[in-house]
Amino acid sequence: MLAIVGLLFLITVEPAGRGESSLPAFPFFKGLNYGVPLTSSGNWVGTAWLQANRWPQVRPAMTADLTFVEQRHLGRLVRLFIAIDQLMNWDPVSGFIGFKDRELSNLNQALDLFDAHGIRIVAVLFDQEVRSSPGNFRFQALDGSHDAMRNGYLQATKDFIKRLGNRSTIAAVDLFNEAYSSLGTDGGLPKS
Repeated sequence: MLAIVGLLFLITVEPAGRGESSLPAFPFFKGLNYGVPLTSSGNWVGTAWLQANRWPQVRPAMTADLTFVEQRHLGRLVRLFIAIDQLMNWDPVSGFIGFKDRELSNLNQALDLFDAHGIRIVAVLFDQEVRSSPGNFRFQALDGSHDAMRNGYLQATKDFIKRLGNRSTIAAVDLFNEAYSSLGTDGGLPKS
């Protein structure tokens, strides 16, 4: 993968002092083709990128990445980790109780950016790669002992797809990133 990224860099980026000066610098390593966007200063924010305190720093980086992808004709479809847990209002007892309005607005702004650049997404709804990230899936929902939590996830998924499923920006939905690895013992979770 790194070899391909390096080759793309050599093929598509003009040497300093030549070419179009209005092109942005090469997008961040994770960029938008895999994972979640970074902030404009290059900081990784994990699956919390749509949260109100993060989105203002993420939006400029996402805009630069999308501009780069569009100008360099690097494709019209990218995989984007939405991690809808970051959008959820969550009660510790009853589980999912609706979506956060501000974070949904941020997601709509992000999708508007993709639309403006003519790029569609494969929306990754759930993730569990870095356990410290507040947008992570609560794996207890699958242990058979937390029915309300499991039902809340089912309802959240249904509500999310109903709300945004008709949007042409979303070409496909990936329910869970690397579920077998993330949610199994390979992902460091306890055996049950």
